[in-house]
Amino acid sequence: PRNASKSYIIRKDTNQATEYLTEFSDLIRAILEKSREHIISLNEELVFCEHYLRLEQKRAEGKFKYFIDRDLIIDLSATNVPAFILQPFLENAIKHGFNNLNKQGFIKISIFKKSGDLSVVIEDNGIGREEATKNRPAGHQSMGEQLITNRINLISEIYNWSIKVEIE
Repeated sequence: PRNASKSYIIRKDTNQATEYLTEFSDLIRAILEKSREHIISLNEELVFCEHYLRLEQKRAEGKFKYFIDRDLIIDLSATNVPAFILQPFLENAIKHGFNNLNKQGFIKISIFKKSGDLSVVIEDNGIGREEATKNRPAGHQSMGEQLITNRINLISEIYNWSIKVEIE
């Protein structure tokens, strides 16, 4: 965030700098407000994700777009999910999948019911996991997926939920 805001300030683009800092403060506020909660509404999760995606769009200067497609029958405010569970997947798509991408990136979040269960699918047109792994610095160990898996297992145990993550 610092580099993006610094860039706007150096270019004397005060409107962009103000928008960026406002979006960043909204994201931080959301994190602080919900950081002590294990479970939040799907609506709150999506609001957080949109803050994050808009901030990343500004930082990446429009190099990707996103779209959220949801089944309107689902009551987002009455549906609970683990707090901040989607953002790490979005971050991976942006930071790893769109790195070295020769076209505009695209992320689609789909929310629907499948066999009575809530399904959230995140799709992107990035370079792919295998290619992204090749581009990592030597010795780099990603802990993100393991942390998410551990967190999902813990929340599943505490709340007796069946949560399944599939990465294709």
